[in-house]
Amino acid sequence: MKKTLFLLFALVTTTFLYAQNVPDFTQIKLDKPDDYRAANTYALVAANALLSDPIDKEKIDRQNSQKFLFKWMSGTPDYGFTFGNSQKILNNNPDLLGIYAASMVKFCLENKSESKDLDKTKIESWKTLLAYCDLPGNNVKLTKKLKKLIEANKNGELAKEL
Repeated sequence: MKKTLFLLFALVTTTFLYAQNVPDFTQIKLDKPDDYRAANTYALVAANALLSDPIDKEKIDRQNSQKFLFKWMSGTPDYGFTFGNSQKILNNNPDLLGIYAASMVKFCLENKSESKDLDKTKIESWKTLLAYCDLPGNNVKLTKKLKKLIEANKNGELAKEL
């Protein structure tokens, strides 16, 4: 009986986990400031989806999450996002820029009181990006610069390297 219950539990749990998908971001209206505010939760969902999923150019959910996130970032009246020299460091790699964007959104939405501090946002976003890059399963091709930044982050010297 215990084995049957365990198997049933495992089957239901596995089915539930695989059934979880990101929302259809194309259906979320972003026309006026209130639309953007109402979509804050969706922006965090998109950011978390990107940060928890390996880079895969063929994955439609990933592409839609990234498109939605960039659109939300460009129109939200409550947060300001800047890439600064990050684009250069990341060699304008769209996948890594998407991860960096997700990192900024996640930090700002989860730390609203600190979101206006651009230096803090930059450092914390880089920490998240570098942790993502350091996981081999995320399919990130590490450049010399990224390797150096990962090491600096591990040694507590990230701010100095950026």
